[in-house]
Amino acid sequence: MKTAATPVLLGAMLASLIIPCSPGGFIGTARAQVVATPRAAPSGTPGTHSGLSDHSALDSRARRASVAIRLYRELARRPGNVFVSPYSLEMSLAMAQAGARGSTARAFAQLLGNDPARSPAQPDGNGLTFTMANALWARNRFVLRSGYVAEIHTKFAGLVQSLDFSGAPRASARIINDWVSAKTHGRIDSLVSASEFDHHTSLMLTDAVYFKGSWVKSFDPGDTYEQTFHLPAGRRVQTDMMHDTGNFDFYRGKTFKMLVLPFRGGHDTIEMLVLLPDHINQLGSLEGQLTPSALADWVGQAESMLVEVTLPRFHNANLLHLTAAAKALGIALAFSKHQADFSGIARIFPRRLYVSDVLQKTYVDLDEKGTEAAAATALTMKDTETASYQPPIDPPIVVFDANHRFVYLIRDETTGDILFIGRMANPKG
Repeated sequence: MKTAATPVLLGAMLASLIIPCSPGGFIGTARAQVVATPRAAPSGTPGTHSGLSDHSALDSRARRASVAIRLYRELARRPGNVFVSPYSLEMSLAMAQAGARGSTARAFAQLLGNDPARSPAQPDGNGLTFTMANALWARNRFVLRSGYVAEIHTKFAGLVQSLDFSGAPRASARIINDWVSAKTHGRIDSLVSASEFDHHTSLMLTDAVYFKGSWVKSFDPGDTYEQTFHLPAGRRVQTDMMHDTGNFDFYRGKTFKMLVLPFRGGHDTIEMLVLLPDHINQLGSLEGQLTPSALADWVGQAESMLVEVTLPRFHNANLLHLTAAAKALGIALAFSKHQADFSGIARIFPRRLYVSDVLQKTYVDLDEKGTEAAAATALTMKDTETASYQPPIDPPIVVFDANHRFVYLIRDETTGDILFIGRMANPKG
């Protein structure tokens, strides 16, 4: 009966950066016979050479990989299973970034750059599905800037809809959850609850991603049987383990092994990496070695070998509170009631919009045929009004009677550029 050390399942999709992370003690064995066929590193991957025209794409990919690994490290501080979609989180943050201004915008740009992630692979009718959807849900009568709404529509292909958060919180939660369920093929059906909404909830930004891929070489269900899965501190459980022997891209590190499991379709660019420490107690050491450049080097050095693979069949679902992790990534300013600047979303001065909470719910199912994964992220924004809630009333009429000399200007709201400025002293000239 074969057993081995704990692996980290680090990348169901490198290109999309949906990263299934360490299930806290996930066992697999990989015995390789040397048949060396070098694996070419992906074009424009960190650590490889690319033309000058690829620099921008290279920087973008390296940045997204860095965000993904930093997020993983924040979540890996806790024990047990972790499964997170950096891609879904980034899309929700990017929608908030579109309305950030001043130092808040600079903090977002330092983390995310200025180009949101895009879908890495479109379904090609050969077994791969990857879809993404975005939405902005605003409080009834909350007036959004038209430029921001246009950007959500054009850059993110996002739905924009008003809901009665305070008057009908259960109905609001149901509408959002129904949208999430539809976009994740029913795998995530209860992302938010009525308790998420109060009188200060101004808007919620949601992203949903869904992936389903078949292995290029599937496992034979007849070779799946129960084996021991080793946990920390000498504990163990019995679980179904899949088995196969075949040619796989494989890399041997000093204290770990890496197996590449490609998915069919998607122009053959989507793959799962399984990183397996040599010993159950070396998981922390492996996580410490993980950087974008190291990962790119490992992938680039992987060679086709005859590998005897043992991998668990598993299903996992998580609800993640990502507020602390998002702050640790460098955008704590966005969560500040006193300093956040999202004036590009709405004009509510002297009140201020800020991010109050970030939730993500994930789902993964790995079996002999392939992998199905889904994630949905909800980013909640509130305003800083501190007075006790009163029902909306019609505002008083303010008189603006320009019957004497005045100064006027025409400016670009987005950039702050003043295009024209003048003074009107006499309309008759």
